[in-house]
Formats: sequence, structure tokens, C-alpha cells
Amino acid sequence: MREGLDRTELARTRRENANLRAAVDRCEDMVLITSPSGSIEHANPAFERVTGYSLGEVVGQDPRILRSGHPDEASYEEIRTQLSSGESWTGTISNRRKNGELFTEQATISPVRDAEGEIISYVRVSRDISQQLRLERDKAELEHQMRQSQKMEALGQLAGGVAHDFNNMIAAIRSNAELALTEASSASPEQLESLEDILAASERATNLTRQLLAFARKSVLTPQVLELGELIDELRSMLERLITSEIHLETKVPRTLGALRADKSQLQQVVMNLVLNARDAMSEGGHLLLEARDVLLDATHCEQHPGARPGAYVMLAVSDTGSGMTAEVQQRIFEPFFTTKDRERGTGLGLSTVFGIVQQSGGHICIYSEPDQGTTVRVYLPAVARQPESAENAPPKSTPTKAEASQVLSCRADVVAEDMSPTGGTADVLRPRERPAVRCPARGETCGGAPKALPGGDETVLVVEDDPLVLRATVNILERIGYRVLRAESGEEATLIAASFEAPIDLLFADVVMPGISGPELAQELCGTHPGLRVLFTSGYTHDIIVARRGINAKMPLLEKPFSAATLASRVRQTLDLPLDLDSAG
Repeated sequence: MREGLDRTELARTRRENANLRAAVDRCEDMVLITSPSGSIEHANPAFERVTGYSLGEVVGQDPRILRSGHPDEASYEEIRTQLSSGESWTGTISNRRKNGELFTEQATISPVRDAEGEIISYVRVSRDISQQLRLERDKAELEHQMRQSQKMEALGQLAGGVAHDFNNMIAAIRSNAELALTEASSASPEQLESLEDILAASERATNLTRQLLAFARKSVLTPQVLELGELIDELRSMLERLITSEIHLETKVPRTLGALRADKSQLQQVVMNLVLNARDAMSEGGHLLLEARDVLLDATHCEQHPGARPGAYVMLAVSDTGSGMTAEVQQRIFEPFFTTKDRERGTGLGLSTVFGIVQQSGGHICIYSEPDQGTTVRVYLPAVARQPESAENAPPKSTPTKAEASQVLSCRADVVAEDMSPTGGTADVLRPRERPAVRCPARGETCGGAPKALPGGDETVLVVEDDPLVLRATVNILERIGYRVLRAESGEEATLIAASFEAPIDLLFADVVMPGISGPELAQELCGTHPGLRVLFTSGYTHDIIVARRGINAKMPLLEKPFSAATLASRVRQTLDLPLDLDSAG
């Protein structure tokens, strides 16, 4: 009788265990069961799917095989102490997949006791929250950009109102001073000098209000179709007089540059203010580069920056090798009266004036800068079709112009359709105008009306970028066109991934300027341990500035930010197809 009951009990226990095992295996969360000593006894399919390890590979192993170093050993010791006391532990852990990629999991680890109260195993139930964290970071970044845009809009409204009221008062002061001068035939020389001082002061005040109105996008403009290259040529001699002899001025403007519609005098002010700002950043001399080219903004850029529109633009870039800016300074650089210069060297209205003029002209501005690494300011103005004008109807060269109103966005990384020459230089015309890029397609679709899909492949690409938004966008594009992508947010993380990744890595796509290990340093290290590794750098700085300041090989492929999905796909494919001797990190 007793033996029959034992068999029944055993059968029931086996059924319960089988049901529990089936429930665990169907669970969407990762479940890991370990012995009291810590060796893995079971892992469900969700664990295999997230980590890349099969059940056979982990049974009998210590969960340390997943560790990334975050948290540190001391924190793990605290977790073990808490579990040994019979308490559960809940928190987040950064672990590493089999392919070397990091992921973050939200985990709860609980002890399992037998009938006598002894701990017989530990159960860890966790889920991968990496995507959730990335989305939260992206959302926070977009909210920050929106707040910045709203702040600039509010400052513009305030500046416009103040300038309008000041202009009324200045007009009254000036007209009365002029009237007094005309009736001052019997005035003494001292009185005449005082009246002239009043007029001079009112003129300076008028110039300040003009700058405030430009920032507030309330300037009166007159439309005119312009050639940016011609305007830069006209300003060249004046710009050379503005800078010091210790600064080398270089211009790169293609002959095929598109036309734009803007106020000529205002556009001249934009160029001069940017050059003056670059000059002031190079107190000990340096290299100042003016570049212009045709570009196409695509939908990826517009999705990240509300108010921007896809289409053809003429881009002006002003790059210097000066002191650079911190992220905090970049957030305020366009605010009126904000300046990092000595009081006697500026009013703080130069870049705010540029901001307003570009915005009122339908364009936007991007800034790339790091402390002690120089600055690149890129101005994007909508391109227009050329309109032949007769000599009689053509406006004089000094005639101001008008452009459409649009919203200006200051950004660290955008996506713009720019192409590159195989040696890393920029091409004159980057893509045909009749191919506006509207989005990054899935593999097999077309991009921007192009007759064929983006070039892709099945190679392994290690992407290293310290800006989370840029990293995510880059990885998404490359994965959608077939590549196997490893991601890292720093050079240090990239070295760990490369060391633990068992298969060959075909391409390193890395930002040049990063905290800690820089892109060139990382490339030099990995090329020594990964024969056949090709390298493609990316940066918000121009190619010439990167070569001059970072000491990389001038032939090293470099993709300038911002870039489009089509350009990224093309440059990655080109670099992978290059002979190794053209692609070395030297």
C-alpha cells in the first residue's frame, strides 16, 4: 500500500516538474536557475535568444561568463551576501552577450528553499531593457532639443519686442538731435560736439537693435537669387584683412555650386560673423577653412529635428582649429548677449544675429565642437533654381534679399545626404537634385526615388560612437541593409567587444573625437590584433581639419557628419571593397 502511494507521489511530482519546466520555457522573460554554489542548472529559450548562448553551453558554467564589469566585483559581493541571507535581490545589471555586445537587464534573483528551509537553488528572472533605455535616452534628447527651440523662440519674441520699443525711442532721440543741429547756428563748439555724440550713440544703438531684430527674425528683407561662391569671392580680400597673419584662410567652393535665395547683405554678415568668431577662437593662430557644397537633407534628419524639411540645400561650413566649445556653451551659443569673450571684445550678438538671419532665410545651423579640438559651424540654406536676369532687371550687388521663414535647429549630429570621394575628400555635387531622399528604406526597397536599393552586405561592422542618437541611427541603417553590427559607445567598450568576439570583424566605423580612446587610437590598436580590418572614420569636423589636428592619414576614408542613409551605405560598401593598402590606419 505504501509503495503504491510513493509511486503515485513520484508521478505527481514529475508531472508538476514537467509543467513547471514547460511554463518556464514558455516565459517571455529570461529565467536562469543556479545551484547553491552558483553553477547554472537550467536556462530557458528566452535566455538563449537574448544572450546568444545555448543551454548546452551554459549548463555547469558560472553566470560570470555574462559579466561586463558593471557593476563591479564589490557590488556582486553585496548581492551574494543578500541572497545568502535568504533575501531576494532586484536591480539592473549590465551583461555581455556571446557576441560581445553589452545589454542591460532588469533582474530579480530569489533563493528557493526545501521543506527544511535549506536553500537548494536560486532563480533569476530578468528581461532585456536595453531598447527601453535607448528609447528613453532618445526621448529625453528630443525633449531637450524641443525645449531649446522653444527657449530660442521665446528669446526671439522678447528681443523683437525690446528692439521695436528701443527703435521708437532711438528715432525720437535721433530726430531731435538732428533738428537741434540744424538750428544750432549760435551754439558753441562744445554744444555741437555734444549733439554729434548723441547722434553717434544713437547710430550705435540702432545697429544693436538691427542685430536684435535679425535674431528675432523681424528684419525687412528683399528676395534675391545668389551664388554663394561669388559672394565668398567678393568677401575674400575683406576676410583676409579681418584675420591675423598667424591664421591661414582657405576656401573650397566648387564651380557647380547651386543657387540660393537670401538677403545678400545679411548673408555677407553671416559669413563675416562666423569668420570673426573663428578668428577670436584662435588667439595663437591656426587654420580657418570656408567650404561650400550642395547637399540633400533626408527624412531621417527631419524626424529627429522638428521643423526641418527634406530637400536640396546649399551648405556653408566655417571650420577653425581654435579652442573649441563645451557642450554647455554650445547650448547657449545663439542666445543674444551670451559671450565667452572679454567684455571689450564683443557684445554677444554676433552668433545670435547669424541664427536669426539663417532662420529667416529658411535654413538651419549645425555646430560640431569639442574643447581644444576646434569648431565647425555648418549653415544650410534652401537651394533654388537659377533665374536668368537681364542687365536692366538685375538688382545691384548690394541689394538685400528675402527668404522664406523656417525654424532653426542647433544640433550635434544630423543626417544629411553628403557624398565623399574615395580618399575622404568631399565631392563637389553630392547627389542629383531630382533624387530627394525621403527615408531610409528597408533592404530591397528604393531610397528617395533611386532606381536601386542601398548597397549592403553581410560583413561584420563594429560601430563606435559616443552620441547615443547617432549610434542608434547608424546601427539601424546598417542592420537593415544586411550587415552584422556590433555597437559600442566608447573606445574602451569597443576594445572589450573586439577582444571577446570570436568571428572576424570586417570594418571599424568610428568617430574620430571621443572621450578616452580616440578613433585613430582605437584603429591602431585593433588593426594590430585583427588582420584584414578595414577602417572608416566619421566626424562633425571637416576632412582637412581632422587631418591637420588629429594626425590621421590624409588617404584614410572619412565620412563627415551629418550623413544620409544612402551616403552611409555607399561609403561602408566602398571602404569594405577597398584594397587593404588604401585603408590602413597608419
